[in-house]
This record gives sequence, C-alpha cells and structure tokens, in this order.
Amino acid sequence: ILGTTGVGKSTFVNAIAGYEASQTSDELGLCTRKVVPIACQPCEGRGVVMVDTPGFDNTDLSDMDAFRLVAAWLKQTYEDGIKLSGVLLLHRITDNRLNGGAHRLLNVFKDICGPDALKNSLLVTTMWDQIEEAQGSEREQELAEAFWSPMIARGARVKRFLNTPESALDIVSLLANDALQYPLLLQVELVDEGKDLARTTAGRSILSWLNDRLDVIRK
Repeated sequence: ILGTTGVGKSTFVNAIAGYEASQTSDELGLCTRKVVPIACQPCEGRGVVMVDTPGFDNTDLSDMDAFRLVAAWLKQTYEDGIKLSGVLLLHRITDNRLNGGAHRLLNVFKDICGPDALKNSLLVTTMWDQIEEAQGSEREQELAEAFWSPMIARGARVKRFLNTPESALDIVSLLANDALQYPLLLQVELVDEGKDLARTTAGRSILSWLNDRLDVIRK
C-alpha cells in the first residue's frame, strides 16, 4: 500500500485486520518509518498480508529514504519467491488538486509497477466521509481523466474506500481473486537485471525530481 503521509494507509489496514494492527500518523504524530507486513484473515479460511509503507511527502522522512525502504522490501520478497497479488495507491479525495508530493508519488508508482503489473494495481480514493458525494465524484472523474488515464488504460482500477471493513474487504478481494500475478518492474530491474536502485526506472524518476529541486535552490 503506497500513499502520501496521512492519506489513510494505516486506517485501511486496520479496517481489513479488524483491530488496530497499524497506528495512524495522527496517533503517532509521525509517519510509518518502516515497511510493516501485517497478516490478516478478513474472510474465514482465507488470509492476506497487507503491507503498510512509509508515507511519501513527509517532513520527517525524505521521499528517497521512503523509496529505499520500499525497494529493499520488494527486492527481498522477490528473491524469496513471494509474489504480490497487487499494489494499492491511496489518494485523498478531499484534496482539491494533485499536489507536488502526490503527483511525484504517482509517477514513482507507475515506474515501480511497470506496464504489466499495473493490471494488478488499484487507485483507491479515501476520506469520502469528509466530502459531499457529488463533489467527490467530480474530483474522482477529474483524477481518472487528467492523471490516471494512462494507468487505467493499462488495466489499473479505481475504487473508493468508504472507511468501513466491508469497503476495505471489497477492495482487497479484487486483487485476491485475480489469477495472474505479475512481478513489479522495480523487482525485475533490481533482481533479474541486477541494477542499482538509482539506475532503475523508479529510482531515476526520483533522482530527476531531486536534481530539478537542486537547480531551483541554486537559482
């Protein structure tokens, strides 16, 4: 599960787990600083492992450090022969625009997944209890048309998390029921191709942004 800090990743995990398996950033006063796999059994006889990750666009942890933590975990799981059922990108529907951090993460998300694994990705909007449904639907359509359309064309699906266990289970079930599992592009680049993190597609994306920021500072 990927998202900017405060988007509701831990809330989503807790809704699936049925208990406070992961503390929210509001409760901690800071972001998750490590990758946390959490085993859940939302349905009788069927278990899933949700993976909470450090939030991007956070003052206490740089995007590069968050990316390194996620990349290290993805590399290790791939080397261990563990396949992911899918990847979720969470986005606050209450945000009236795609800010710098969310836009940056969107690009990194695409590059982590690659074109094949986007078929097993979900673009999940959160905070629907904090917005009028009509306004939220309008923003959802704008996101789908203006920012998410290339990923949707590759098979990514858009879902709403309504802050309930039933809604979370509905979202997870979409991935759990998919028969095919694709390795992420980042995993293939790190393990199969032996690339350094900075030379991966996602790594280059973050470094390019950092270099642009340095140029702005120098000016």
